Amino acid sequence: MKQIILASIFAAIVVYVWMFVSWAFLPWHANLFKNLPIADSLASQLKSSVEERGIYRYPGVPTMTSKEAMNELAKKYAAGPVIPFMVYEPNGIDMVDPWEFAWGFIIDFLMAFVAAVLLNFSAAKSKGFFARLGFVVLIPVFAALIGPMIEWNWLLFPAKYSFGVALDYILTWVLAGSVLALIITGKPVNNK
Repeated sequence: MKQIILASIFAAIVVYVWMFVSWAFLPWHANLFKNLPIADSLASQLKSSVEERGIYRYPGVPTMTSKEAMNELAKKYAAGPVIPFMVYEPNGIDMVDPWEFAWGFIIDFLMAFVAAVLLNFSAAKSKGFFARLGFVVLIPVFAALIGPMIEWNWLLFPAKYSFGVALDYILTWVLAGSVLALIITGKPVNNK
């Protein structure tokens, strides 16, 4: 267990540092988002009409499934605009919240811990470095398929965004996975 905890801590540090560098200094994340040219007027209108924090969409889904309601919704979708996914916080937030950074590291540690445990139980544990690294890198590939790729397909996220996020997942875990692959070695754990 010490090996898993130690590997998880070091891998979490790598994830945390890489994500900071990736978001703060590299231009690719900034290029994945666009600012609305009507942001102030839209924000003012939303603030006066939407009070509850949540995830919203427009035109939305019909409350009734009648043919008329579906036809009306189809017309709105065809006419646009279509907003399939919008996270909304009506009360504002601190732009730099220390708790976000603390929770970020905790989440990074939990991700690293899960990857370390999976590697510890896998046959790749007794193989060479690249087999262990390959095993760990398959985890973010899977996560990219069930996360950003689903969002791209069903929620109309732009391909540039979804593929950029997927690539960042994979790059992050090539780095963190290298740490796990260096530390977690030996025979896989057998529960028999």
